[in-house]
Amino acid sequence: MSAETKLIRALAEDLALEILASYSPEDSDGAEFTSLGQAFVYLQEHGEEPGPAFEELTKKVQSFAGSEAASDAEKDAQARSGGGR
Repeated sequence: MSAETKLIRALAEDLALEILASYSPEDSDGAEFTSLGQAFVYLQEHGEEPGPAFEELTKKVQSFAGSEAASDAEKDAQARSGGGR
């Protein structure tokens, strides 16, 4: 692993840890994921996997997005059936 790749991986881990510590699922909309996305693409292009904090953050974001989508679908179903009035 090149020095540049090591640095990017370390910075991505630090940023992921900061986001994990700072944001609850309810306010994760305020989190800035652009830099992490760019780091993920860079690491993939250089044959490296993200670190454990990055992976944990990814799972949490996916879980939150899935539960949010499920909640929206439930609200839509209730509204269609007249239960959301």
